[in-house]
Amino acid sequence: MASVSSLPEKDFSCPVCHDIFKDPVILSCSHSFCTACLQQWWREKRIKECPVCKDIHLTEPLSRNLALKNLCEAFVQERHQRASKRPRSSSGSEDLCSLHAERLKLFCLGCQQPVCVVCLHSEKHANHSFRPVDEAALEHKEEVQKSLKPLLEKLGVFNKVRQKSALAAGHVRVWDKMMGIVSYTPVILDPNTAYRGYTLSDDLTSPGDHWLYRTSGSHTGHLPVNTERFNQMPIVLGSEGFDSGTHSWDVEVGESTDWEVGVLAESYQRKGDRKGNHWRIRLEDGICTAESVVPGSLTVIELLPLETEPQRIRVQLDCDGGTLSFSDPDAANAHIHTFTHTFTETLFPYIFSIGNSDFVPVRILPGKISVTVEQCS
Repeated sequence: MASVSSLPEKDFSCPVCHDIFKDPVILSCSHSFCTACLQQWWREKRIKECPVCKDIHLTEPLSRNLALKNLCEAFVQERHQRASKRPRSSSGSEDLCSLHAERLKLFCLGCQQPVCVVCLHSEKHANHSFRPVDEAALEHKEEVQKSLKPLLEKLGVFNKVRQKSALAAGHVRVWDKMMGIVSYTPVILDPNTAYRGYTLSDDLTSPGDHWLYRTSGSHTGHLPVNTERFNQMPIVLGSEGFDSGTHSWDVEVGESTDWEVGVLAESYQRKGDRKGNHWRIRLEDGICTAESVVPGSLTVIELLPLETEPQRIRVQLDCDGGTLSFSDPDAANAHIHTFTHTFTETLFPYIFSIGNSDFVPVRILPGKISVTVEQCS
């Protein structure tokens, strides 16, 4: 008998999510789907039709496809057995694709993750761009080196602020190690823009608490007054603006009940009421929305139906391509929303956070890359 793993993966893939079937069910038209995928499809379409042939499904409840479920489990098991027999890499780890048991030789620019040659031709990565893993690692290394320059420039600014206010001291992140695995933060918050009620974390990744906004509504605070600072809205910007290239960062929102994540234009009004170009997603009282505001154009607010509130938000900005995308890295980078716009100004990442009486701060998460220092003979 032929091995199950020798059959094409497409035979075991759900037409909706393009991954291996999970708890498959079969419709009267003989098409099969993951239970969760089919239920999500029906919730969005509001009509119980087959996602493939569009036949209307009238039978309740759904019929489980046990034969297909067993074949999928056998397929995955055989593939893992094959992978376990392969020699390990010199580092001791196998670096194999969890789906296809092939070596991770490519990096998907769309999903921001390493993939194998089988993933390259899968539906899940259709129309995506790829780079060799070594080349992508070098690009990330160069990004880290570029990020050091604005940090050093900000160091001088931080020292001046520290002389004026002891409470503003200590907001400088120190880079201790550049060999081996380096932890870096793709977006560093700018304390000069932080709402006066914020208390920024020492590593400049979180706005911290903002008791002034939540308790008294007062707009006075402990941070020095300057033209860059937001004086009424609990907002803080990233220290670096973007006007070209692609950029990605993750924001941990956790159990916070009121937050915004997105980008705003350099010309955005920082004193008084909110006014200026911005694109963001927001969670407030359990309701998630997407909003794009461009003065002179129609303001668009869209309700985002989420099954569960995300704990982390991945933001991906393509300045040249004119897209700003949000996804959930804890749910296989599941897409949340994408804005399309011709960006003409420098854009700054920003965080808006209020929380509740049990304040849970949001924060920028660090990324990790491998940095190797070579000695020239």
